[in-house]
Amino acid sequence: EWLAPEPYWRSVADTQVLFTGAGGFGFAVEFPLEMTSNNVEVEIANDGDVDAPITTRLYGDVTTARIRNLTTGEDLEITGHIAAGEYVEVSTTFGDKRVELVVIATGARTAVMDRINLAKPDFWSLRPGLNLVTFEADVNVSGRAELYWRQRQSGF
Repeated sequence: EWLAPEPYWRSVADTQVLFTGAGGFGFAVEFPLEMTSNNVEVEIANDGDVDAPITTRLYGDVTTARIRNLTTGEDLEITGHIAAGEYVEVSTTFGDKRVELVVIATGARTAVMDRINLAKPDFWSLRPGLNLVTFEADVNVSGRAELYWRQRQSGF
């Protein structure tokens, strides 16, 4: 099923991508040693024939978090601290670009457009084909990310 053109045909449901897991690596030696990574990479296939805007949620406890499309080299970086129990939601949809801090317990939303790193202000979309996307943070205590998007077609 598809939604009518606006200006593209769109899938009726979002596709959700979760960026979870500790990552990193460990060594089997005489004493326990584990190195974790703050980075989680996911390969996303946009089967549409046009760019697909994203909505992403960056959950705390993190400091300076970013969603990076390694395929295109585009970054979306949120500066400052996101506390546990909060997330920052970013929409890159044309006509609906927004950056909001959401308190999970109350659902309260606050505009925080000023937290976008202006040196990397890419409100990027998924390109048609494969996109290698990563979630990373300078400090990641318990953070994670979710990415939502809808496939788009220019015509059938």
